[in-house]
Amino acid sequence: MNAKLQIIMDIDQTMVHCEFPYDPRLPIDNDNQFTFELGGILYLCTIRPGLYQFLETLSPYADFHIFTSATTQYAMEIIKKIDFKQKYFQKIFTQSHVNIQLIRLPNGQTLQSSVKNIEKMFPSDYNPKRTILIDDIIENFVLQPENGILIPKFYSFNLIDDNCLFELSNYILQILIPTSDVRPILQNKYKLYLHFTNERKQNTFFL
Repeated sequence: MNAKLQIIMDIDQTMVHCEFPYDPRLPIDNDNQFTFELGGILYLCTIRPGLYQFLETLSPYADFHIFTSATTQYAMEIIKKIDFKQKYFQKIFTQSHVNIQLIRLPNGQTLQSSVKNIEKMFPSDYNPKRTILIDDIIENFVLQPENGILIPKFYSFNLIDDNCLFELSNYILQILIPTSDVRPILQNKYKLYLHFTNERKQNTFFL
């Protein structure tokens, strides 16, 4: 029997879309939206369709974790709303856990961005065969492209048309849960490794 799948999820544009500043005089859809205040700013967050079904359907077969480039305080405000029973998410990695990536451009300039090293989440028992990262930013897969699922960005104005998590739930349940090693399947489907060419890797270094 395979070990539980470890599903690591991003927050912004993956599970929710947050807008700020929000005018509290405007209407809110209580079934799909929530607000929170941080640093004197009111945020309006829209939950991606199918999120709760996604978590509930897969939770018997997978452990869920969070890895976001956002601050801990921001992330916890959102997690408190979408997982108010503390039922789903186990490990939570935030801004302080990301790697700072510097990419040297052809013109000699450098571009700084952050990437996620999912191996850091499991220092003693990391199993790449049974771990996936779901994110909407392709650069976040640079260290483990073979474990990545690139998800379309979610915005509140796409609320009605977004079926991504419904489809992804079925894919994970039917294809990834039964397999002993997710990497060949993900590489064949998403081909994220093609984005990170040898030339780009040679011009990428970490602080």
